[in-house]
Amino acid sequence: MRAAGRHKVTAQAWPANRFSGRKLAKGTLRSYESHIRLYLRPHLGHLPLDRLRGVHISAMFDAIDADNEFIRAARRSGDPDQRAKVKGRRIVGPATKQRIRATLRSALSKAIKAERLISVNPAAFVELESGKRPKARMWTDANVAAWRENRFRRATVAMELRAARERRDASTAARLVV
Repeated sequence: MRAAGRHKVTAQAWPANRFSGRKLAKGTLRSYESHIRLYLRPHLGHLPLDRLRGVHISAMFDAIDADNEFIRAARRSGDPDQRAKVKGRRIVGPATKQRIRATLRSALSKAIKAERLISVNPAAFVELESGKRPKARMWTDANVAAWRENRFRRATVAMELRAARERRDASTAARLVV
């Protein structure tokens, strides 16, 4: 009887239940919900939990990589329509992929421990590139010289941006007063 009920729980239904009973910071909760809404449900939601395998999870990350490439290509394109399609979309980097996998692992761990819906966590076996920040590099004398040469140009741009912001704020305030 219990085994028949296991097939009914899909990956789409499960993660929503995993937050109950846990005190999470608002940012953490928002991050988890975003991972579920944007990546886990669309790619894995149709699968019953007990049928979820590492190949499915790897396929999700392959689809994310393909989407990243689409965004990059559209941004490089000279076509305004292509650029408009990806406006506001962000590339999913290695660190975000690690966090998406961590969200899935956490949900599946609860499915194992608390609910006994599955016996193995397939997300534990998926390998991803490191999400570590690149190492800081030492500035060479040439780097320092180039920075010094361009710092006045950067300061001028910053001053122009500040002045434009002040003009915009002043015109907005004037419109509000009238």
